[in-house]
Amino acid sequence: MGGRIDDLGIIRRRRAAFEAVADRYASFRQLPIGSPPMGCFVVLFALISPRLALFFIAVFSDLLSRAFDSWFIPFLGFFLLPWTTLAYACMWSLGTDRVSGFEWFIVILAFLADLSGYGLIGNRRQAAR
Repeated sequence: MGGRIDDLGIIRRRRAAFEAVADRYASFRQLPIGSPPMGCFVVLFALISPRLALFFIAVFSDLLSRAFDSWFIPFLGFFLLPWTTLAYACMWSLGTDRVSGFEWFIVILAFLADLSGYGLIGNRRQAAR
């Protein structure tokens, strides 16, 4: 009988330790109130095409309307700078509803990715001549 009581004590201590760790890291799992989680499909669409990801974000969430003041800037960004528009909206939603610090670095990288796409198009046109 003494062995069973000791086993229950060990189980209770392990459960308490597990719950303490789970409580400590529970804040990492929680999303800010009012923001729906960005699904894996949107990330997959972003890897395939940033315009496709922007389309799904615009249709199924309000992220673009919260990140930008008007509809015109995301609309223009859809056609001219899709990676930059997507990166700005995502970085805006990650932090304190503004883009600051390291988040600007990510937006600038996305801008450079957009510019490199235009550079590749120019190189292909020159090579075709």
